[in-house]
Amino acid sequence: MNLKSKIALIILAVFALYGVLDYGFYRFVVFPKFQELEHRQVRDDLQKAVHAFQREIGHLDSSCHDWASWDDTYSFAGDPSDEYIKSNLTISTF
Repeated sequence: MNLKSKIALIILAVFALYGVLDYGFYRFVVFPKFQELEHRQVRDDLQKAVHAFQREIGHLDSSCHDWASWDDTYSFAGDPSDEYIKSNLTISTF
């Protein structure tokens, strides 16, 4: 084997070793950290969504309770009338 072939083989071996080490570093060190970060973000976003739904349910519960306790609303449920709609169901209500 001549010197040119040995140098080429050494350079090829160094690049192959670098490739394997680089892959190993990213696969076993960097990638797990990114996965952990992504999972944490997903949990945080999911908690935000759950809290938003809980707040909305609270607002709807409060609004439904207010409307359900009115005698006019009770009467309207049994016998719908245009007078109730005009006086209570305005655009600002929604």
